[in-house]
Amino acid sequence: MASALISRSSRRFLKPCSSSVSLYPAIFNPVISSQQSASQNPSQNPPFKLPQLQSFNFEFRKTTGSLSSFHLVAHVSTWPSKENKNHQSGGNVSSSWVELYLPRKVQPYARLARLDKPIGTWLLLWPCMCRVLGASSLLLVFSYPLMKRFTFWPQAFLGLTFNWGALLGWAAIKGSLDPSIVLPLYASGVFWTLVYDTIYAHQDKEDDLKVGVKSTALRFGDSTKEWITGFGIACLGGLAVSGFNAEIGWPYYASLAVASGHLGWQIWTVDLSSRADCNRKFVSNKWFGAIIFGGILAGRLSS
Repeated sequence: MASALISRSSRRFLKPCSSSVSLYPAIFNPVISSQQSASQNPSQNPPFKLPQLQSFNFEFRKTTGSLSSFHLVAHVSTWPSKENKNHQSGGNVSSSWVELYLPRKVQPYARLARLDKPIGTWLLLWPCMCRVLGASSLLLVFSYPLMKRFTFWPQAFLGLTFNWGALLGWAAIKGSLDPSIVLPLYASGVFWTLVYDTIYAHQDKEDDLKVGVKSTALRFGDSTKEWITGFGIACLGGLAVSGFNAEIGWPYYASLAVASGHLGWQIWTVDLSSRADCNRKFVSNKWFGAIIFGGILAGRLSS
């Protein structure tokens, strides 16, 4: 009788609310199971008497009548637990930051989102960290084309964009970031980009002046070779530090010596007034990258 009475009241007051259907088993299971146990053992007193059942039905109508589907979920999900009851009754239970700092009206939603117990968020975040890191590079990709309008250092911004893979690759393989390895590697890539793209920019410096865009070639002018020499030294230094911290074997450092010779050759022999020669030196950087890559493989195999 109790289950039938409550079922009729639920159909009357909850029929328009489709999302509340999922709550039916959770709400009515205790009542149904109690009814079955009482009928199976009539010697025991039933846990629900008629006045109590009517009171429960009235409270149920009042609650569901005043709450929408979402509010009902929030209401049920944030019923006070035993710990909260102990806290309200003076028990020595610590409160979370939700109860301490958020307004009372916001607290049910914060608890529904599990903001007071964010372990699920952390467990989801760490496996996806490399994807978050990869997605963040889109900010650099989208904004790079505008840099020539605002700064003489678009080549530096290109370096930040092109070499993002140094961070992303490590995070994808290791599942974390080791700053002592990835930051020197990333910085060395940025300095390398400043070398080859400054040489490349000297091909277009006349056109850049006509259209009003900026570049490091225009910024450095006749001092370009001194600047890119400094960038080359910083690049090789970063590669050395990164390899040392990663404990790569001696063939890697042999490849750094060969790569430094190649970088020095292109810097000191490039004719910055010749488009053809600037293009040849720019294209030769594929061999610089191949030398470093081969040194990493050989050094890793020997270590």
